[in-house]
Amino acid sequence: MKKRTIPIIITFVVLVTLFGFTQMAFAITDTASITDITTSVDLSGITVQGNISTGSDREVTIMAINPTGDIDYINQTTSETDGIFTFTYTPNVFYSGVYKVKIGGQDVTVPATVDVNVDRMLLADLQIASLKDSVAGLDIVDGIKNGLTVKLDQVLKLLKNVKEDKTSEAVEVLNSFIGQANDLRDEGVLTKEQAAKLITMAEETIINITSPR
Repeated sequence: MKKRTIPIIITFVVLVTLFGFTQMAFAITDTASITDITTSVDLSGITVQGNISTGSDREVTIMAINPTGDIDYINQTTSETDGIFTFTYTPNVFYSGVYKVKIGGQDVTVPATVDVNVDRMLLADLQIASLKDSVAGLDIVDGIKNGLTVKLDQVLKLLKNVKEDKTSEAVEVLNSFIGQANDLRDEGVLTKEQAAKLITMAEETIINITSPR
């Protein structure tokens, strides 16, 4: 999977806005604040919404640090009516755990911070649902589709076992799914692109369910 990159100059400008360094060079006429922050998580990514108190047409900047401690996302947008802003991004790898988000902007003296908790089981549900949708969309015989889908259903059943931890067994089933995708590619049933998509999604699910909780 290709990592997204941001040109160094653009990144510097964004960080300047985020941390308020522009205040060193320009007189501030209004002190702004970031309020009413809400967050949501689905497979399209992490969405952060909020309000900048100085209204529309103000620059707002976001930085997100993933649960491994790496900077995962930096971006800038312009606030809309009543100062509302929205950011949505899909992490390069979706980890379960806490994403640390910092939001700043024009004339914001103290950036706002918020924790976005990505629950391990919720993420697994979303990842398996997305995998099942991808399998359902394949133009292959129903018997093969069913075999792949059964494996994915088995993974969820193992993960939802409340009596004992079945994570290792779930990983084994996902590795079997990956092996089957490789075999189907070698047999010409799946294209390289189709197999690669399924394998990448399964590998990301393994990363999620085996990451520290």
